Parts: sequence; structure tokens; C-alpha cells
Amino acid sequence: MNMTKDPRRKSELALIHMARSHFSMTRDDYVYVLRELTGKESSADLNAVERERVIKHFKAKGFQVKPTGKAKQTRTLAQDAQSRKVRAIWLMLHVLGQVRDPSEVALAAYTKRMAKVDALQWANHFAVIEGLKGWAMRHLPDYVKPRIQAMDLNALTAGQREDVLNMVNSLRRAQAEGHTALFDYYWPMFQFLQECEQA
Repeated sequence: MNMTKDPRRKSELALIHMARSHFSMTRDDYVYVLRELTGKESSADLNAVERERVIKHFKAKGFQVKPTGKAKQTRTLAQDAQSRKVRAIWLMLHVLGQVRDPSEVALAAYTKRMAKVDALQWANHFAVIEGLKGWAMRHLPDYVKPRIQAMDLNALTAGQREDVLNMVNSLRRAQAEGHTALFDYYWPMFQFLQECEQA
């Protein structure tokens, strides 16, 4: 199971998770909504159409990602792979408690500071992504490590256990070899934890 290839899926799952938190839903309530809308009990199992259906349902109930101030989104969102990765990391920083406003307007303001352009379409993605990675790595290990260590492996499927062990072993090897750029090792762990929390 490769959880790093589809930033759009990760962004949509993060939105569903944010909506669940917004409404302070119990697990039973959350599962009931998923079952009613999709016939499934875990957001990790949803396809693109089902994720969109769930997000639209939550928005109809009052959930929204609000921009701060009076700025409005007027451009078509960049949908290339690098722009989606920027957006996924931005939403991750919101989950980590480091980005207060996860909106596209706030992301555009950050992009302007980092890349001196107004939109992701025109940005130097490398500079923006590396800036976000550096920001994330000041907080990501402290978020991931205790949650991975506290995880009950017996409650996972065989495939999930294998994924966890592979990710942990890859990180340990990288650390043993003296690697300092570790974001790409923590990133899939964070995504795995999000999927487990949303399940």
C-alpha cells in the first residue's frame, strides 16, 4: 500500500478529518454518516466520488475552510502534482497546529512571501515545498513518534502492520546512515496516522 502518491486524496481525507473535529463527532456518529453516504465505515476506503460526497455533506451542514479577513479566492486552483503536494503539506501543518488558517488565501499569502508570486501556478515549487518541509520538521517528529510508539499493532491488519514496520525501519536506517533530511520518512507515517484516526 503506497500512501504517498496521491496528494489530492490526502488533502480530501484531511478535510474530512477537520470536518469531523469541527462537529465534535463521536466515532459512532462519524461512522453512521459515512455508512449513510457511502456504505463504508472508514474514510480510508472511500474513492474520489465518495470523498467528494462526504465533503459536500459536511459543507452543507455548515463546515467550511474560511479565509481570514475579506480576501477572496479568484484564481483557478493549481492542480499539478507539485501544487497538490504543497497544499497537502499546508493542511498537514494545520493538523499539527502550526497553521491557523488552512485556506487557499492563506496559502497564497505564504507562497507570496516564500516565492514572491501570488499563486502556486507561478511559484518555484521547490522553494515553497522545502520551506514547508523545514517548518513541518520542527514539529512533525514530536507528533509522529509518540503516536507510532503507542499504536497497538495487534489492532491493525497484516498489511498495516507491515507498512508501519517498514516505515519505522526505513527511518531508523536513514538515521543510522546520518541522513538529516528526514521529512520524506516522517511524512508517510503522519499520513498513516491520519488514515487510522479517520477510520
